[in-house]
Amino acid sequence: MDLIEEAFLDIHQGSFALFSIQIGKKRHPEDLAYYFKRYKDFHPVEKALLNAAQGKICDAAAGPGRIALYLQGKNHKVVCLDASLVMKLIGRERGCRHYETEDLLKEKEETPCFDTVTFFGNSLGFCRNAGDVAFVLRRLSRKLFPGGVLLLSVTDPLLFGLNRSRQLSFLQHYKGRTQKGAWFFATPALIRESLPDEMEEEALFYEKGLYGFLMRKKR
Repeated sequence: MDLIEEAFLDIHQGSFALFSIQIGKKRHPEDLAYYFKRYKDFHPVEKALLNAAQGKICDAAAGPGRIALYLQGKNHKVVCLDASLVMKLIGRERGCRHYETEDLLKEKEETPCFDTVTFFGNSLGFCRNAGDVAFVLRRLSRKLFPGGVLLLSVTDPLLFGLNRSRQLSFLQHYKGRTQKGAWFFATPALIRESLPDEMEEEALFYEKGLYGFLMRKKR
């Protein structure tokens, strides 16, 4: 279990301590409890994107399941995916009905079976480079029926002083321990360049440092 998984498990169990990331010499506290919030506390961009959710939904990189739990409450069938067994444990204990482990950076044969894919929380951050971004978007597209929508949120790289897409290394601090980590920050331009041919951008939202893309698979 890595430090961020331990921190998420502690939040779930009610014993969370301060989690921070260090970039250079400066530490930044991280509000990991946000990933357990209810709809009323979601970011405005996430709320705007969720208005387009339809039919059977795949919540990719679902984490503790905040998006899935909201959509289940709207009577959608939701399948959660995450590479982490810890997140699966938390999500299932919180009430996510269908939760599977899946690493989106690994090749897998896909059969279209969803009307909507949600991919929130800057989940492209686990990519290592532009090639990974294109690979993940292609995999998510293959999960969708023709006419289905991909709802994607990404952090504005400018918040971290980045004017181009790249991976940013940092240190994670939790309970007196330190672990190396890295996030990939993708610009809107890179995301558009990385879209597979069968996907097209339908709407773009931006507010408070978060981009939201609504993309639709061509019929």
